[in-house]
Amino acid sequence: MLDLWNPKEVPVGQCLDIRAGHLSLSVFNGNTEWHVGHHYDPGLLDNPGWSVSDKKFGRDGWQRWLAPASDGSVTLTPILPDRSVVVRSESPLRIPQNTDLRLFIGIPVWMRPAAGPGGSVPLGEFASVVLSNTWFGEMETGELCYSLRSTARTAFDDLAGFPFKAACPVSIRNRDRTTLEFERLCVPVMHLSVYRGPGQLWTNELEVTHTGDRKVSQIEIHRQAPSFEKPLKQVSGPRRSLEGSTLKKTFSSLFQFSGLSRNLGYD
Repeated sequence: MLDLWNPKEVPVGQCLDIRAGHLSLSVFNGNTEWHVGHHYDPGLLDNPGWSVSDKKFGRDGWQRWLAPASDGSVTLTPILPDRSVVVRSESPLRIPQNTDLRLFIGIPVWMRPAAGPGGSVPLGEFASVVLSNTWFGEMETGELCYSLRSTARTAFDDLAGFPFKAACPVSIRNRDRTTLEFERLCVPVMHLSVYRGPGQLWTNELEVTHTGDRKVSQIEIHRQAPSFEKPLKQVSGPRRSLEGSTLKKTFSSLFQFSGLSRNLGYD
């Protein structure tokens, strides 16, 4: 199913139609210009795919991109969202004291189409799934994030079959003397790369160390590709680089910030 991300040939007068997540994206080759239209439909979730035809379906707000005539090639690059993603578990998660645990989270990627040799003509960015907004952290020091409901799985095999999601491995090290209990986990995806394997998109691994301070945890991003599937090829880099480790608020219980989120009008 990852052929969704292979380069496509779109002859002049033809239209490439792509379905990924909730996104329906159309890219029309007008010889010296490209037309890009899209809409969202939750009913597309279980029907990813693509086709090329001479039918240019109706779309509101077509974007016109002017460019020299080219060979008609279109590349599609998966990238991660431009803000942190707060993963909300279906039920509270508990990690015993002095315990290490790895979770796998399916992050819906964004699609970056580009036309021409080597993708020389960028054609915008489009989220495969539109996530709601949420606030994470204190009023003064928190950040605006995207909200994602997830089961936070312990086996990555459960994420197979979703070409619009990247499996994000998160290793949590509880170095506190008490159990770590949380319902929301803030993942700074804008610092992560995307890799393509034989059957799955991946991000590099995120390591979070909890030492008992509920305000901040130590976060370290592994620079190398994850080792759960081979071979892996990097297809996009981070939106913002992060050198070394950093201290950042990562965990919260729902009751701590649900009132704040409602006051701000977020999920």
